[in-house]
Amino acid sequence: MTALPPTPAWATKAREMARAVLVDGRAQVDVATEYGMSKQRVSGAVATIERAYKKTTTPGVSSIRVEQDLPEALALELAALAEAMKGCDDAAKCAEALDKATNAVRKAAKLLKAAP
Repeated sequence: MTALPPTPAWATKAREMARAVLVDGRAQVDVATEYGMSKQRVSGAVATIERAYKKTTTPGVSSIRVEQDLPEALALELAALAEAMKGCDDAAKCAEALDKATNAVRKAAKLLKAAP
C-alpha cells in the first residue's frame, strides 16, 4: 500500500476557510481578514468546495445536516425517518417514502398558512 502525499498547507487553509463560510456561516470578508487572504481567495475556496459537492451529490437525494427548532414529536419522527432511509437499500422505496413525507409536510404547512 502506497502512502498518499501530504496535503499542501495552502489546500488545508483553503478547506478551513471554506468550512468557516459554508458550515459556520461566517462572512467571507471576516474569514479573509482572519486568514490574511483576499475576499476573492476565500470566494474561490468556497466555489471550489461547492463545485466538488455538486459533482458528488444527487440533487434531492443527498443528506444534509440542519439545526432546527421543531416540536419534539416531529423531530423524533423525522430522526426515525432519516435513520430508516440510511438503512434502506431500495432506492425506489426510499424515494417513495421521502415523497410521502415531503408532501405531508407541505400539506401541513399549507393548512397552517390558510388558518385565520
